[in-house]
Amino acid sequence: MRSATTDSFIDILRKSGLLTDAHLEKRVAEVEAEQDTPLEKMVLARALIESEDITAWQAEKLLAGKHKGFYLGKYLLLRLLGRGGMSSVYLAEHSVMKRRCAIKVLPASRVNDSSYLGRFHLEAQAAASLDDPHIVRAYDVDHFSDGKTDVHFLVMEYVEGMDLHETIIKQGPLSPQDAANYIHQAAQGLIHAHESGLIHRDIKPGNLLLDIKGVVKILDMGLARFFNEDDEDSLTIQHDEKVLGTADFLSPEQAINSHNVDARADIYSLGCTMYFLLTAHVPFDQGSLAQRLMAHQTQEPPPITKYRNDVPDSLLAIIKKMMAKKLDDRYQSAQDVAEQMEQWINDNDQGQETSNPPQEAKPATATKQTTSKESEFGDFLTMIGNETPADAVAPASSKSAKKKKSASKIKPPASTKKFGKKNSSRNLKQSSSQKLPPIIVLDNDQEQIPAAKDAPAEPENIQPTSAISSQDSQKDSASKPDSSTSHQAPDALSFLNQTAPSSPPETSTARSTPVESTSGPVKKQHKKNLVTVIDQIRKMPGGLASASGAIILVLGLIVWLVMPNSPEPTTSTPSATATKKAKPKSKTTPAVLEKMPEVGVNMTVGPEGDFKSLNKAIDYLIKYNNPNTFSTGRKINILAGTVITEPLSIIEPPNTFPRQLQILNETGTRIPWNSSTDQPLIHLKNTDGIVFSGFDFDASTCETAIHLEGRCAGVKILNSKINNFNQTGIKLSGASGLYNNPVLLSGIDFTANSSSVCAIRLQEGSENVESLTVQNCRFLGPCQSGIESTADFSRWITIKENSFHKTATGISINTGSAPLLDSIMISNNTFSDNNIAIRFSNAPTESSSDLGFIRNLFIGSTQADLIIDQGFEQKRFLASLQKKFSAAPWNWTTRAASPAPDKAQGILFTKDGVQDLKNFAFKSTELNANFLKPADGKGRLAPIAGHKPYIGAVSP
Repeated sequence: MRSATTDSFIDILRKSGLLTDAHLEKRVAEVEAEQDTPLEKMVLARALIESEDITAWQAEKLLAGKHKGFYLGKYLLLRLLGRGGMSSVYLAEHSVMKRRCAIKVLPASRVNDSSYLGRFHLEAQAAASLDDPHIVRAYDVDHFSDGKTDVHFLVMEYVEGMDLHETIIKQGPLSPQDAANYIHQAAQGLIHAHESGLIHRDIKPGNLLLDIKGVVKILDMGLARFFNEDDEDSLTIQHDEKVLGTADFLSPEQAINSHNVDARADIYSLGCTMYFLLTAHVPFDQGSLAQRLMAHQTQEPPPITKYRNDVPDSLLAIIKKMMAKKLDDRYQSAQDVAEQMEQWINDNDQGQETSNPPQEAKPATATKQTTSKESEFGDFLTMIGNETPADAVAPASSKSAKKKKSASKIKPPASTKKFGKKNSSRNLKQSSSQKLPPIIVLDNDQEQIPAAKDAPAEPENIQPTSAISSQDSQKDSASKPDSSTSHQAPDALSFLNQTAPSSPPETSTARSTPVESTSGPVKKQHKKNLVTVIDQIRKMPGGLASASGAIILVLGLIVWLVMPNSPEPTTSTPSATATKKAKPKSKTTPAVLEKMPEVGVNMTVGPEGDFKSLNKAIDYLIKYNNPNTFSTGRKINILAGTVITEPLSIIEPPNTFPRQLQILNETGTRIPWNSSTDQPLIHLKNTDGIVFSGFDFDASTCETAIHLEGRCAGVKILNSKINNFNQTGIKLSGASGLYNNPVLLSGIDFTANSSSVCAIRLQEGSENVESLTVQNCRFLGPCQSGIESTADFSRWITIKENSFHKTATGISINTGSAPLLDSIMISNNTFSDNNIAIRFSNAPTESSSDLGFIRNLFIGSTQADLIIDQGFEQKRFLASLQKKFSAAPWNWTTRAASPAPDKAQGILFTKDGVQDLKNFAFKSTELNANFLKPADGKGRLAPIAGHKPYIGAVSP
């Protein structure tokens, strides 16, 4: 037996062509035979994934009712790997040869764009001409048509691994030996490309992929250009694109003219890349895009010695020459760079091991994963070329979609002993086979004595410390560059997964982790000391040598000997669970022994609650939440009378952390949340599904009240006040939701204490600025801007039903160059007594689309309702507006009509708009129930789907 929805699912599956009818019927019968109840479609989907008949990505589309989009000609699409500015990348399989490959697809929306399509074919030609182990190979170029849409795509080698940008963000700067090894390999790839007449023009860490064997492969030849290409036919010149490449790694000459650069531009970018590998900083990380480009031309970057002191002067000299401003001062060819790197590696090999020792390789295969199948669902966005990747293991980078994801947990392999003598895969096996004694580590990063084999169990009910909220850990986090680390989005089909991480043992709250290895002469001395101690123990009398105290002492010495910069060991015998020594720079205190409360789905915080502080409740969830038991999420209720005075920081929590967590105040009045440090009151990074509601945030001691970074799908700040912030109320650094699960800021009152502050600031970060809704908020001046965006690319942004009162600028798109905007909706907002209501520093690019300005009310704008400082062309701006209306309809203003065609002011009122509005008043301009509510019932309009049936933010 089966349900009606299951029959529908089977019918969609049959139409998809993924399984033959006979095979499908056989599988369905097998699954039905195992069921005691009618077969549900979710159960069937899970069974088909486990039997590898379909992938999780395919199941997501099938369950959404889609039976098309699985094939591109003779290639079967398995899952999305990554997304770049011009294309998306899929893992695919040849339907006949069964060979796995990566398919780079040009979005259907770009097929009619001669610039994008021309570059795509140029990339295909360039990639097909190259055959080198350090360059991703191209197999085929083709296009597919379903009668309505043409899809152009490039078939490439599928490479498992992660790019060097992600490697650094996850694991920190490389050792000099590893960095030199990887740059040497990249230079070898460039030798082949340059000899073939190609310049890459976009060398950066994100375009250097490190595979699981330690081989560096150059990605994304889409910006490469033939040496002998006729400038008159250059696509980039035809489309007036002055600069190609990434600003943080761009050579001085390329920023001036991208069309006449030679191989030395790639050498400069490769030098900047090595700078990043050693420091985790780009050479110039301050200022706008234009300021960073100028810095590459006129300034020297901060010395690498600012960040570390273990890079030899000889290597610093090579990097300096690679990054020379003048062309003649640089290495003149990639061959020169490769030879210098190889010579340096051989001259400086002292038997040092890598600072990031490899772990046993567990490559993330395409569809045979056991730990990340369902995680693919959360990042799926339905249409080809318009999706968010689950994993990024193939080319996918650009200014507008520049960061990639990877489910791979493999660390980069060690540099070889003698260059070219031992391959890294052999070293990988040797390293992973070594067995070091584990040490017990509490979650506040304090190291402990290794547990002996027969050591007693840990004491029960250890209260976790507030490691995530300590000021020291926040400062350490703040000092790191923006992360592009992999983050799993909420599992859209997590209910298919009937297995989950089990809860921690009741008898132990610590976790075991391998000892971190050290490097170089220090490690050699540690090993020598260890051998000496063991030899001395062996020479002791039998009874003494076997005494338990001596054994524990030896175990303690092992920890001391393998740790760098350790103090002299003491002769006292610590217990197996006592804290030995905190890591350098850590000021946290030992864990507090305290009985853990027994809590269910609903938790309470307050003087009489389950937890005395919010941080302890979050600590509990990080350590002990069982997603199998609490599959629907958790709720934290803040009790009446509670005042929160400590900052909350949740940075990339573990997968067991609740996918849905509500932190609520249900008392009827807002709970005070006061700042006591210079840290944000709330700091979330790559943390999904948290809801905050009902708080009165006072940020008088910190620059930013709330800071969101990275993947934050489903994060909501609701029904709150944010007061006295010194710079920014809410800062979103590359904060990104999902298309159908955005970041939501709703019902918030922003009260500034300075005319120079910004209530909400959107800026670039590790992710694209996308999927954000700001709704029903009130921005109260004086302040510099209500909402400001400095991101060059943003999409799926909705700003609706908000009130902007007495600000210098209500909404400011303040970018150093023309921004690329996609699906930006500004509707039903009230702008009252502002200097400028909406301002663009630069007109959006020609590729911008689906901009909407609908049913907004502009009252008393001093300078303008809409102003575009540079690049405004009426025809081009109109072309970027929503095609549904072909204009900005139903906006009202008290300003008189502007006759000047070169001004943007009038463009908001060309379709059913009202200008020079007379006799319009509000019931109140004070912050109360009638704030900016139109008087006399004025402003009602005919209903229209998706918008309020009146003008402005407040119903008449």
